[in-house]
Amino acid sequence: MGENSISGDPVFYVDCDPGIDDALALIYLIKCHADLRGIGAVAGNVAVDQAAENARRWLALTGRPDIPVAVGRQEPMTGEFWGGAQWIHGPNGFAGLDLPPSQTPTDHMAAAERLVATAHEIGSRLHIIALGPLTNIAVALAIDETLPETVGAITIMGGAHLVPGNVSPHAEANIFADPVAASQVSLARVMGPPDCQRVGTTVARY
Repeated sequence: MGENSISGDPVFYVDCDPGIDDALALIYLIKCHADLRGIGAVAGNVAVDQAAENARRWLALTGRPDIPVAVGRQEPMTGEFWGGAQWIHGPNGFAGLDLPPSQTPTDHMAAAERLVATAHEIGSRLHIIALGPLTNIAVALAIDETLPETVGAITIMGGAHLVPGNVSPHAEANIFADPVAASQVSLARVMGPPDCQRVGTTVARY
């Protein structure tokens, strides 16, 4: 671990698929002056390249183009990309809103590799926020199985409990998009200690 692995204020890494909802989450973190060290893009609401572009444009709009955006997986752990949620987020993820382009290039590392590198740099201060399918997190675990013991916390937006799913009567979109990744993350004890919170549609929709 790096010198920043000692106790202190939390440092955040967001894995996401913006999407209107994820864009709002990024605004919240930035406006709260959270220490946001990186963003990983994953295919979910939109294809992965669109998700990365949306994140970069949103960061430029909010005055934080310095935050690196790493491109992750397009396909889930098995099968193919499910096609996204155009009926909610529109074809570009922002309901057709055309934001000015960002001049900052994407990270030279893939999202899973960047997550592992950030985890070992920051250590137990790192809080992962997973707002999309868990594909990149599962790939990171395949690279480094010690990830659950290295980071301090993870918050996952996924699953449906006490309410219907949002893509079928029982399935929530982030878990539906890559159920194998969700299973692998759970089995890897990311769902247990150190500190994990799962925010399902029961909470997220309100």
